[in-house]
Amino acid sequence: MKTKLSYLKQKKEICIGINKDNELVFINCEIGSCDNDHYTITHNTYDNIITETQGESEARDRLSNRDYWDDLGMLDENCFLHDFIDLDKVADHVIDTDGWQNTNGEYYEIGTYKDEDYYIDFSSCGANAVGALNEEYKKLLITEEEKQLPIESDKLHLKNIKTYTQEEKILLEKVLTFLETRKNETLTDKADLIPALLEEN
Repeated sequence: MKTKLSYLKQKKEICIGINKDNELVFINCEIGSCDNDHYTITHNTYDNIITETQGESEARDRLSNRDYWDDLGMLDENCFLHDFIDLDKVADHVIDTDGWQNTNGEYYEIGTYKDEDYYIDFSSCGANAVGALNEEYKKLLITEEEKQLPIESDKLHLKNIKTYTQEEKILLEKVLTFLETRKNETLTDKADLIPALLEEN
């Protein structure tokens, strides 16, 4: 029998800003993940912003390099084809078929700036949202007071809501009120941050 959730199932992803390591930081707040009666707070970070042209060029260089394929164990030097394979053609095929984005990392489109399409690499994720929030920021998109609320809410992470103390319920209500004021955000909503991400620290 399915457990009835204490609160409506919901999820919000909010961009916090750009930290001093030039990472774009998002937090994810969710109720009812996997239909559990839990509140969770996690984070995703992205870094190494590049143009599509740069990304494709880097991927082509990597895919055309025999060492890349040797490291993957895909070009056994004992194989008679080893010296005959045209890796430039292989690179063309991989990029044409699968794209370049996963050759160099795990790149996602963020937007266009000065007529160039930009992509940014996924760098980390997980439950250590407090660690991500406590980083120093070169550009913070919420107030310091707003930043403290998700930090404090970490003590609610993965606790069954039905076991919350009155104090914890009040804290959850504050978090939910804050989330109601924010829209769900994605990388492409943050194209206006491309100039800041391109700046040297």
